[in-house]
Amino acid sequence: MISFRILIVFHPNQNINFAEASKIIVNVLIGEQTELKTSKNWYDVYLEELSENGVKIENFEVSKNLTRGQMAELVYGLKDFVK
Repeated sequence: MISFRILIVFHPNQNINFAEASKIIVNVLIGEQTELKTSKNWYDVYLEELSENGVKIENFEVSKNLTRGQMAELVYGLKDFVK
Protein backbone atom coordinates (compact mmCIF):
# COMPACT_ATOMS: atom_id res chain seq x y z
CA MET A 1 0.00 0.00 0.00
CA ILE A 2 1.30 3.41 -0.96
CA SER A 3 0.23 6.48 0.93
CA PHE A 4 0.89 10.09 0.13
CA ARG A 5 1.09 13.10 2.33
CA ILE A 6 0.31 16.39 0.68
CA LEU A 7 2.22 19.31 2.09
CA ILE A 8 1.08 22.77 1.11
CA VAL A 9 3.47 25.53 2.07
CA PHE A 10 2.85 29.20 1.46
CA HIS A 11 5.96 31.28 0.74
CA PRO A 12 4.79 34.92 0.59
CA ASN A 13 8.30 36.32 0.18
CA GLN A 14 9.28 34.16 -2.79
CA ASN A 15 9.13 35.34 -6.38
CA ILE A 16 6.42 34.21 -8.77
CA ASN A 17 6.69 33.74 -12.51
CA PHE A 18 4.08 34.52 -15.14
CA ALA A 19 2.88 30.92 -15.49
CA GLU A 20 2.31 30.60 -11.73
CA ALA A 21 0.60 33.98 -11.49
CA SER A 22 -1.61 33.09 -14.45
CA LYS A 23 -2.80 29.92 -12.74
CA ILE A 24 -3.65 31.77 -9.52
CA ILE A 25 -5.47 34.60 -11.28
CA VAL A 26 -7.45 32.33 -13.59
CA ASN A 27 -8.48 29.98 -10.78
CA VAL A 28 -9.61 32.85 -8.55
CA LEU A 29 -11.29 35.14 -11.08
CA ILE A 30 -12.49 32.78 -13.79
CA GLY A 31 -12.73 29.45 -12.00
CA GLU A 32 -10.54 26.42 -11.56
CA GLN A 33 -9.56 24.90 -14.87
CA THR A 34 -10.14 21.17 -14.64
CA GLU A 35 -10.65 20.46 -18.32
CA LEU A 36 -7.20 20.33 -19.83
CA LYS A 37 -7.10 21.27 -23.46
CA THR A 38 -4.54 19.73 -25.78
CA SER A 39 -1.29 21.42 -24.87
CA LYS A 40 2.36 20.78 -24.32
CA ASN A 41 2.67 22.73 -21.09
CA TRP A 42 0.63 22.68 -17.88
CA TYR A 43 0.18 26.44 -18.01
CA ASP A 44 -1.17 26.72 -21.58
CA VAL A 45 -4.80 26.47 -20.45
CA TYR A 46 -4.28 29.43 -18.08
CA LEU A 47 -2.58 31.56 -20.72
CA GLU A 48 -5.39 30.82 -23.14
CA GLU A 49 -8.00 31.90 -20.57
CA LEU A 50 -6.14 35.14 -19.88
CA SER A 51 -5.82 35.87 -23.58
CA GLU A 52 -9.52 35.19 -24.15
CA ASN A 53 -10.33 37.63 -21.33
CA GLY A 54 -8.33 40.61 -22.54
CA VAL A 55 -4.78 40.13 -21.25
CA LYS A 56 -2.04 40.66 -23.83
CA ILE A 57 0.00 37.60 -22.90
CA GLU A 58 2.63 38.28 -25.56
CA ASN A 59 4.03 40.97 -23.23
CA PHE A 60 5.19 38.30 -20.77
CA GLU A 61 7.78 35.54 -20.65
CA VAL A 62 6.29 32.46 -19.03
CA SER A 63 9.22 31.36 -16.88
CA LYS A 64 10.51 34.79 -15.84
CA ASN A 65 9.63 36.36 -12.52
CA LEU A 66 7.11 39.18 -12.67
CA THR A 67 7.98 42.73 -11.81
CA ARG A 68 5.45 44.86 -9.95
CA GLY A 69 4.73 46.69 -13.18
CA GLN A 70 4.03 43.45 -15.02
CA MET A 71 1.74 42.27 -12.24
CA ALA A 72 -0.16 45.56 -12.47
CA GLU A 73 -0.42 45.11 -16.26
CA LEU A 74 -1.70 41.57 -15.79
CA VAL A 75 -4.40 42.61 -13.34
CA TYR A 76 -5.30 45.71 -15.37
CA GLY A 77 -5.82 43.51 -18.42
CA LEU A 78 -8.68 41.82 -16.57
CA LYS A 79 -10.40 45.06 -15.51
CA ASP A 80 -13.31 44.55 -17.91
CA PHE A 81 -13.78 40.96 -16.80
CA VAL A 82 -14.05 41.70 -13.08
CA LYS A 83 -17.15 43.79 -12.39
